Amino acid sequence: MGFPKNQQSNLSNLPPTILFAFLNYSSLTEYENNNKNDFAKISSILIRQFGAPTSSMKASWGASFEWKFENAQIMLNSNRNDNQIILTYLK
Repeated sequence: MGFPKNQQSNLSNLPPTILFAFLNYSSLTEYENNNKNDFAKISSILIRQFGAPTSSMKASWGASFEWKFENAQIMLNSNRNDNQIILTYLK
């Protein structure tokens, strides 16, 4: 997580300006068995909350959804090469 510069004295009260969340799979087999279902669960929560993604992509390496707002950006990426799903929030 990243917090605004020069405001470290009260971190418990500050919202992050960047947040990364990782779902790591221990192997390619685990990724292949669980990724589609996990990505669908996470993306459905985001779609219910924020509507359809601004952009999306599906490729052999995985998939990507992106939501762009006036004051923030959310990215959800599934990466076969790294065996993980990454959720990124940028303010």
